Amino acid sequence: MKTLLLTFLCTLFFSIPVFSQSSRDAASIPDSLKKHADAVIREYKVTYQRTGVGSYSKEVHFVATILNSNGRDEANLAVMYDKNSNVSQIGGTVYDAHGKTVKRLRNKDIRDFAYNESYTLFGDNRVKFFRPVYKLYPYTAEYYYKVNYNDLVGFGNWVPVPGYNTSVEKAEMTFITPDKFQLRHKELNNDFAFSQTTEKNAVTYHWQLSGFKALEWERLAPDFMDVFPAVLLSPDEMSYEGSTGNFATWKGYGAWTYQLIRDRTILPEETILKLVRLTDSIPNKRDKVKAVYRYMQKKTRYVNIALGIGGFQPLMAEDVDAKGYGDCKALSNYTRSLLKAIGIDSYYTVIGSGDYKQIKYPDFPGASQMNHAILFVPLDQDTIWLECTNQQIPFGYISLDNANRYALQISADGGKLVRTPKYTEKENRRDAHIQVNLQSNGAASFQLNSKFEEGEFEDVFGVLHLSAKEQKDALTRWLNVPGLTIQNFSMRDISADTAKAKLNVKGETSRYAMPTGNRLFVATNFLIENSFPSHLSTNRQLDIYQRTGYTYKDTLTINIPDGFKVEYLPAKRELSSSFGDYEITYGQNDNNSIEVTRKVVIHRGKYKADDVKSINHFLSGIATQERQKVVLVKKT
Repeated sequence: MKTLLLTFLCTLFFSIPVFSQSSRDAASIPDSLKKHADAVIREYKVTYQRTGVGSYSKEVHFVATILNSNGRDEANLAVMYDKNSNVSQIGGTVYDAHGKTVKRLRNKDIRDFAYNESYTLFGDNRVKFFRPVYKLYPYTAEYYYKVNYNDLVGFGNWVPVPGYNTSVEKAEMTFITPDKFQLRHKELNNDFAFSQTTEKNAVTYHWQLSGFKALEWERLAPDFMDVFPAVLLSPDEMSYEGSTGNFATWKGYGAWTYQLIRDRTILPEETILKLVRLTDSIPNKRDKVKAVYRYMQKKTRYVNIALGIGGFQPLMAEDVDAKGYGDCKALSNYTRSLLKAIGIDSYYTVIGSGDYKQIKYPDFPGASQMNHAILFVPLDQDTIWLECTNQQIPFGYISLDNANRYALQISADGGKLVRTPKYTEKENRRDAHIQVNLQSNGAASFQLNSKFEEGEFEDVFGVLHLSAKEQKDALTRWLNVPGLTIQNFSMRDISADTAKAKLNVKGETSRYAMPTGNRLFVATNFLIENSFPSHLSTNRQLDIYQRTGYTYKDTLTINIPDGFKVEYLPAKRELSSSFGDYEITYGQNDNNSIEVTRKVVIHRGKYKADDVKSINHFLSGIATQERQKVVLVKKT
């Protein structure tokens, strides 16, 4: 054993590449790369070597200088593997500011543990992990590792810049493959130095990036993959745990996926009879689908399965039926099976969910753009989309994370790109009626009644099913009310044809208006804070991306305290820009109350960084207007 260990350590030592001394000395970093940077990637070299239809290796050499505590994560070593891969070499060194060695990694320094999310029941993902404890900045971490893969679905994407506030001095990727295997690649957001050569039946691809200056995060920035340099990689021919496919087209990718789901819809006869009894008296298909969906939600819960091919193949429907749990694949396939049992066709559909994962490049088929499964149910006069992983989400609502994007519909004919629904600015609504009973000392009691629909429903969905105490704590943080006391409240899901929630809050505030002498200066406080900013940085580098459009419509009634009258009401104001529209009006109802109505429409869209001036004119105009005060004065 000692001889074997010594052999391994010697192999590891002599395999670690020799980097230039300057890459370890923090003083040698160009000043231009330090600006806005918490860390600088000094050298980053990735080498892929494909050896078969389902096998390849990946070697990584990495040197990063950490400039301050905000950049510490870039010094972490995290090497993922599973039962279909192994880590054959791993090592590293930590250096001080001058490049002097302060720590050489040993086996006992590297933790090895299961790497699964808390909701994962079965998984075989593991990670080898090391985090330096050195805290004298700047310091440099250098790592090297090699992972051998015995199955292949995709290579992942090469993203040499990990995120904001990180510069890259030099990064390169090499991919070597037998010429009988096709490699598709797509470069994003950078003019990489690229070369391709062929020698002795092997093709070598090479990309290089140098001198990338750190970017600062900016509000309303575009998606990560629209900002940072990346190279997408995908095989045509693939093999994973005995299943083979060709990913050259979405149709081919879908054909492989169909192999994995084809024979997994069998249900127990008892369940089929139960479904027939449940739906037999329902006259139309949409309501039948809704009844089956509710049945699925009540019967199941979400548990992730990430074990081998289980990361791509759903559990059998009969297993989900018996166990009552499954992941997005299993629950979508189970719902498909339930609908099939009553004669309604539906389609298992794979999708990229969230801001950082979606099929953004329809011309580039591959697994790296997808991470989720939902269900597509076409009816004669309707189309229904079902998110099957959440037991409380309204029927037919698939969330903003899945909306308005490409998805891959799976059938016996293979894969077909389709578009998911788009929730428009008219549909994403928040309507509020606020009544404020103002007192002469500036305190007030209030009643807030608000409805949240479609995309705006998500603002409250996360707390709808919490305990009353948790809901009250969330409201206390959320409402923009000084000296807030919540007397009672209710939150209800009132979804029918659309996702919709209702919020009622009765409370008091110690300072709704500011008393000064014989006057009250009353802010037009609509209680719920705006989601849009009051301004954007004027020294902007990145384009502006408003991901979702929405509408606020508010009516605020302020009851005037006895002995006061209106001295001043702000004038009506309208603002319009490419970013949105705004209108606010002020009026007096007899002598007893003031009514303020407001409508805000924010448009979904992408804008050039140079548009920030006109957008800020709009945003700051709203902020200025909403700082306007109604003035009440004591009657004489």
